Order: sequence, then C-alpha cells, then structure tokens
Amino acid sequence: MKDDVSQTAGPKKSRRTAKPAARRTCVLVLGMHRSGTSALTRVLSLIGAALPKNIMGPAPSNETGHWEPERLVSLHDRMLVEAGSRWDDWRAFDPAVLGGERLEHYKSEIARLILEEYGDAPLFVLKDPRICRFVPLYEEVLAGMNVEPRFVLVYRNPLAVAASLEVRDGFTQAFSGLVWLRHQLDAEAATRGKIRFFAPFDDLLANWRNVAAKMGEEFDIGWPRPEREAASEIDAYLSPRHRHHAPDDAGLKDHGEISQPVRDGWAALNAIANGSDEKTAARTLDAVKAEFDASGMYWGHLIVQEIGARQARARAALGQTRQVLADREAEIGALGQTVSELQRTSEEHIRSIDALNLEIAGFVKTSEAQGEQLEKKTAELRDARLTIASKEAEGADLARRLEDNEQLLREFRSELSDKRSELEAAAAQSGALVEALEAQAAEGS
Repeated sequence: MKDDVSQTAGPKKSRRTAKPAARRTCVLVLGMHRSGTSALTRVLSLIGAALPKNIMGPAPSNETGHWEPERLVSLHDRMLVEAGSRWDDWRAFDPAVLGGERLEHYKSEIARLILEEYGDAPLFVLKDPRICRFVPLYEEVLAGMNVEPRFVLVYRNPLAVAASLEVRDGFTQAFSGLVWLRHQLDAEAATRGKIRFFAPFDDLLANWRNVAAKMGEEFDIGWPRPEREAASEIDAYLSPRHRHHAPDDAGLKDHGEISQPVRDGWAALNAIANGSDEKTAARTLDAVKAEFDASGMYWGHLIVQEIGARQARARAALGQTRQVLADREAEIGALGQTVSELQRTSEEHIRSIDALNLEIAGFVKTSEAQGEQLEKKTAELRDARLTIASKEAEGADLARRLEDNEQLLREFRSELSDKRSELEAAAAQSGALVEALEAQAAEGS
C-alpha cells in the first residue's frame, strides 16, 4: 500500500504510471460543492472536451453555469435518497446498501444516460460533486462502456467553501467543513493509485494555462482545441468578479468553527498536490478518514435524521407558504385581469374623449369663424342702423319740407284759383267790353 501511495498520490508521481489515453476517455472532475469544479469543467470544455447535451443551467449562486449533466445529477440524488443519504450527508456512502437489483438498476441508468448525453465523443468531461462519494461505481460503469477515466481532484480552502454554502444554503461553517472533508477524503482514497491530477482552485484562477498543460501531460492527452483559440474565452470566463470568498491558510488555522481533521485534510491535500512528503500526507488522510468514518457510524445517523426531520418540517412550512403565495398570485392574477379590463375601458374612454376634443376643437374653430362673421355683421348692422337713422332724419326733414311745399302748393293753387277767377272775371268783362265795342263799331259803320 505504501508503494502505491509513493507512486501515484500526486501528479508528478502518477505520470510514471500513466498509459496512453484510450479510444474514449472521460475526464471525471471530482471535488466538493462550491470548490471550483464548474470552473474547471468549463475550461476543459473550451479546450475540446465534450459537454453533456442537457446541462444544468446557471443559478443566482452560480451565474456562469454548473456544466453538469442535469439528468445524471437527478439520478444521483434519487440513488442517495433511496439509500438513506443525500447530497450534503457527511457520512460514508456505500452503494451496496441499495441491494443487488437496485444497484444494477442504477449502474444501467448511469451507463444509458452517459451514452445519451455524450454519444460517441472520444473525449468528454463529466462533473457532479456527488460522484466523490461513489467513484468506484463510476469506474465500473465506465469500464463496462470501454471508457477510460482520468481523475481530476479539484479542491478549495474549506473556509471559502463554508462561506459560500452559508450564503447559498444557510449551513454553519462547522457543518460545511464536515461535508467538505467527506467529499475530499472519499475522492482521494478512491483515486489513489489511479491516473489522477490535483487542481487547486486558486491555481486554476492564477494560471489556467499551466494547469491545463500539466493535466494534459499527466493524462497523455492532447487537447483538441489549441490554447490560442480558447484563451480569450477562458480569460473572460474566469473573471475575478465571480470569486466572492478568498480566505488564506492563516484564517483556516485560527478559525474556531473548523475542526482539526478538516485542517489536517487541507494540509495533506496541499502536500500531495505539491509532491512533497506524500507518504506522510497519505497516512494523515487515512487516519482522518478512519476516525471520520467511525464517528459517522456511531452517531452520524442521528444527526442526519434530525436534519431530515427539521427539513421535512421546513418543507411543510414552505409548502404552506407556497400555497399562500399561489393564492395571492391567483388573487393578483384576477386583480391584474380586472386592471387590464379597466385599462382597456379607460383607453376606450380616452379615445372617446380625444374624439370629442377633436369635435370640440372643430366647433370652437367654427364658432370662432362664425363669431368673426357675427361681429362683422353686427358692425354692418350698426352702420346700417346709423344710416337708417340718418336717412330717417333726412326723411323727416324732407317730410317737413314736403309738407311745407304742399302747403305752399295749396296756397299757390288757392291763389291760382283766385287769379283764374279774377282772369275769368276780367275775361268776361273784356269779352263784354269787346262785344260792346264791336257793337258800337258795327253801329258806327
């Protein structure tokens, strides 16, 4: 056993036992949740490793995406629950508790989903932190598919992982430390003596090119996509703004909620990754794992049962809250429909008012024109009245003058009549005189 550790515990040593990549190769990314497994998986995909067809999408806690095969993750959760475990269980997990028939069922389902998700891709990357707890199961399935695994162990300062889980899931840092330890211990133990590569998350962020190059050399894999083609995408993807927690080793050492086994496990992983005193590091990990497994056997199930009971109550409360929320949403929906109808009615009224305003504007414009005409006619009427008054005055004057002239005419006619009478009398006298004269003349002749 010691010889196996000395030859394969770290990346430098495992290179001696590496074989050329098989016709089909699966890069199996192993690591605790919130440890950078998503980031590494995306980097590997950008340099040519195939991703699954159905990928778990981004979430508020992982804005750049998980890059996990969604259907396999769902299958893993069902398998864990059926075996009395769950994704955040810090106890050791043995798939054999499922029983032979159910275990074969899950092996068959895993193989089927891998085939459906990756097809015949010669090189593909598969990642789900849950696999850390049942790596041998995956080894068996991949072997049956003639696919050779290459193991990448991604790990991150447990304080950073705990801080992230506290934000996302409300876990205490002490509890997160236990879950971190379980994933790292099981993944390391299951891959010891295998072709593997350690990839600290900080190293990936600091120099992903170096990590990819060393990994390719370790696995005897030539990445299908040249670095120069992928560099700009990877640089943009590994943005520092996505890193929210970056504690140092000193903070881990002095942190009261992180247990000593977690600190020992962190130090041992760093020693193996750095290729320094790997034997001692492996012995440390074995001792920590033995003690950890034993503690879980004695009283771990009680804690898990308590957590399950509390979460069941929380789910029930959440169900009630969701029902209340659904009722409120239904009410809001009904109110929204009423508001929509009112809005439509209001819009119709507004359109009617706009039409009336247009009519009123037309009436106003017409009235203004008519008002101008009326003022003009009024002025003309006033002028006409003044003219009539003037003419009436002139008529009255003419009437008076006419009456005076008629009076004069009457007087003139009276005088004329008198003169005619006088003339007639004078004529009569003249006739009589003429007759007298004629008679006298006749008598004289």
